[in-house]
Amino acid sequence: MAYHVRLTGRSQKDLRAIYEYIKADRSDKAFAWYLRLKEGILTLRELPDRCPITPENSGLRALLFGKRPHVYRVI
Repeated sequence: MAYHVRLTGRSQKDLRAIYEYIKADRSDKAFAWYLRLKEGILTLRELPDRCPITPENSGLRALLFGKRPHVYRVI
């Protein structure tokens, strides 16, 4: 069963800011990282329960993306 993953206006703005900050348009490595981030978010369509529930809101889950020390939390 596929779930709906909704990217809010704020999340789309944040993704654009990340893209610009890491200069993904100038670096193949940065662009590949950015694509993995987006793909990671979209995997929640099939496996949303693999992410822990957020302490702030029991209706939301948090995807932890990356490797230490650069782990990003996507809600």
